Amino acid sequence: MHFSGQLCSLYRTYLRQVGKLPHLYLRQFFQIRARQDVQAVLNAKLDTQRKQRIKLVYKRIRRVEKANKRDRKAFLHILELAYGRIGKLKWELLEATLIDPGSPVPAPIIPSLGQSRPPVYSPQLKALLSHPSSKRNKVFRAEDFSNPRTLPPRADAKSEEARIFGRFSKRREVNIRWHFYRDELKKVFPPLEVDMVENAINKQEGEILPRTLSMSDHGVLREAENLVGNIFSRPPFTRRELRTSGDIGLSRFATGKGHPSRWIRRRYRTLLAQLPHLTYCTGKDDSFMVTTSPFALLDPHRHTRQIPDADSVTMAWLETSSTGSSQGFKEGIQNP
Repeated sequence: MHFSGQLCSLYRTYLRQVGKLPHLYLRQFFQIRARQDVQAVLNAKLDTQRKQRIKLVYKRIRRVEKANKRDRKAFLHILELAYGRIGKLKWELLEATLIDPGSPVPAPIIPSLGQSRPPVYSPQLKALLSHPSSKRNKVFRAEDFSNPRTLPPRADAKSEEARIFGRFSKRREVNIRWHFYRDELKKVFPPLEVDMVENAINKQEGEILPRTLSMSDHGVLREAENLVGNIFSRPPFTRRELRTSGDIGLSRFATGKGHPSRWIRRRYRTLLAQLPHLTYCTGKDDSFMVTTSPFALLDPHRHTRQIPDADSVTMAWLETSSTGSSQGFKEGIQNP
């Protein structure tokens, strides 16, 4: 009886902290997680196992509490959990990108051993590994898919090292390829949604389309962008703009303000930098394209700097300045 009362109190504390999270999706995600954590405690058969799981629940409650107090590290951790950057949800999202039914089965490296086949990189996984926003460290080069970086040059039978030191072990080559494949999968950010661009002219019959992700068509990515709002704030309208624009003109500049807290908006911009958007282009040359949200807070060392779109007022100033400078240049040439 004492144990059940303690667990109920712990569950209520968990839900109380989850209810303070700033977004509905976060509250729903961690309500399910709290229920699973408490159910895991109830399913424990040994006292030592039950104590360990209760200790884990306390740890997760403290992390959510820190996130509510605007601890940057704790808040980014719960965002990464809820949006599948780490944890169980990440591997559920990544599973759909690993399978490619249309790819041929590679030949085994050791002919007498069928389990020695090298790993197969699906087209969507190749696109993710080759884009900086979908990977934690250095992106893949074209030759990394056939020859991993960790594979020594001696593995090539025609190399100088192979002629001097002898043939490289095939079993070691199999192990190196699979270890490299598994290690790189841990560094990939899976996409939440996959868009499809169809080309009716070049589309082939019986074409195998990619598997849909578990979070597709739920608008999770769009909700995260709406929380960020307009990242390029516009200066106040002048009196002339207010007189000439009217309601129709002002509606062009109307954008969502996002979450009222700037601290929350910055954390979601950091999250959007880890949410790659995958687009499947059907047609003659089927390919996948990875893009990053325009609202993301990107690393300047790995990405180019974003510039806001020019509005009509800015374009008018640019045209006026360019016309004036060209005319002044021509007059200077004519009248030196």
